[in-house]
Amino acid sequence: MIQPESAASRRFRQFGFGGCCDRLRTAFELPNSHFLVDDEGALFVTTGWVEGGEGLGEYHSAVLFCPFCGASLQSADKIRYLSLGPG
Repeated sequence: MIQPESAASRRFRQFGFGGCCDRLRTAFELPNSHFLVDDEGALFVTTGWVEGGEGLGEYHSAVLFCPFCGASLQSADKIRYLSLGPG
């Protein structure tokens, strides 16, 4: 049976991630996936959690290369541009 595409999977595809290998696409589709795409289109992975005064917080690290096949996914310059804008 073919499963409907998840909203998270559509978001990854919308920003061009997951085209390098099946394992990365599968990782995006897992219900407990730690990958996320921010509103600007940069790819991150959750690397840790911390309990704070306002509840549980998350640490995210940018994903520059596919952890499965090593393909380049985005550059530090691209993430900086997406986060700060031009200039």
